[in-house]
Amino acid sequence: MKKGKKTKIADDIKTTRVGSSNDGKKFYYVKDVETNSGTLYVFDGKNSKKISDDVYRFLYIRDDVVYYLKDYNVEKRYGDLYRYSKNAEKIESEVSELASTPNGYIVK
Repeated sequence: MKKGKKTKIADDIKTTRVGSSNDGKKFYYVKDVETNSGTLYVFDGKNSKKISDDVYRFLYIRDDVVYYLKDYNVEKRYGDLYRYSKNAEKIESEVSELASTPNGYIVK
């Protein structure tokens, strides 16, 4: 990715499900969305890497730390919270929402 140059990352991306790192070197996106969930990827400027399937929502925090809700049950309004920083780690079950505060913390 070069400043001022367009780079095609992927097809079938919803514009409401994209985010970038603070330095603009990595882009996170959800594609192949079906029934409110899709596959979360990170693009590092050269390649896309799959992070997880069945992702409902994600939130970039800082320095390659991303939180996301997976296996979200729309009727019950909750899913499993994961943290991704090189590897995925399940943090909590039955989480209803992701939100950020000015200091970058997660509120559930």
